[in-house]
This record gives sequence, C-alpha cells and structure tokens, in this order.
Amino acid sequence: MFDKLKALREGAAVKAKALTSRTAGALESSKAHLGDAAASARAKGLELAGATADRGRELAGATADRGRELAGATAEKGRALAGATAEKGSALVEQHWQTIERVTVDGLLSVSAEKLKDEAMVKDVLERAYEALPTVIRLVLPRERYLEIVIQKKQPLLAKIEGARNRRQERAQSDAAGKDRDG
Repeated sequence: MFDKLKALREGAAVKAKALTSRTAGALESSKAHLGDAAASARAKGLELAGATADRGRELAGATADRGRELAGATAEKGRALAGATAEKGSALVEQHWQTIERVTVDGLLSVSAEKLKDEAMVKDVLERAYEALPTVIRLVLPRERYLEIVIQKKQPLLAKIEGARNRRQERAQSDAAGKDRDG
C-alpha cells in the first residue's frame, strides 16, 4: 500500500511538474504576446498621434490661410468704404459749403484781425463755429475734418471776413451820415 501511495505521489509530482512546466510555458507565451501587443499598441498609438498632429498642422495651416484671406478681404472692403465715405463727405461739404462758409465767417467776424493771426485763438473760434453748424452737417462731417477743410481754405475765408467787415463799416458810415443829415 505504501508502494501504491508512493507511486501515486510520484505520479502526482510528475503530473504537477508537467503542469507547472506547461503553465510556465503558457505564461512565457502570454508574456511574449502581451509584449508584442503592447509594442503594437504603442506603435499604433504613436502612428495615431503622428496622424493627429499632421491633421492638426493641416487644419492650422488652412485656418491661417483662410484668416489671411478674410483679413485681406476685410482690409479691401474697409478701404473701399473709407473711400466711399470720403467721397460722400466731400460731396456733402460741396453741397453745404455756403452754409459752412457763412457759419465760419460769422464766427470769425467777432475776432479782431490781430487775433486772427493767433492759430490757437482761431482754432478755438472754429471749434465754436463747428458747434453752430446744422446737425446734419455735424453728423457726417467730423470736427477734425471740418478743421482741416477750413484751415486749407483759410486765405479765401479771411478775404471774405475782410470783405464783410468793410461792408459793415460802410453801412455804419452811411447810416451815420444819414442820421447827420436827418438830425
């Protein structure tokens, strides 16, 4: 019976050894497959990351190109609108020049000829004259543009002011002469 038991134990040991050997082999094989799978997954991940980065660069380049196109188109449209606005502004100035000129001359008539030589004084009076312009003109003609135009046309305006002063003086003298005759 001991022999039988001993034989069974030795048989079980051989079977356990064979099973352990097979398990170790399977474990090594699994490790190898896992290593291969991990390497394959890592390679696939790197491939996908590279493809994603390439696609990101393509999209960024396309977005930048489109942005440049839109910026160029916007700049062109801005220049066209600025030109159209300037033309409308010039047309408005021409259309209303008599009013602008009258208000400006009336504003500057109160300033003595000596003070008209002082640029700061003239600019101050012109600022007030701008406020006296009709609203429709002030809405379309910015203050800075008004000042530019009036300063460009300063000499003809000064001549009109001098003419208006002379007419006032002649009227005053003729009124005084008429009162002397009546009186």
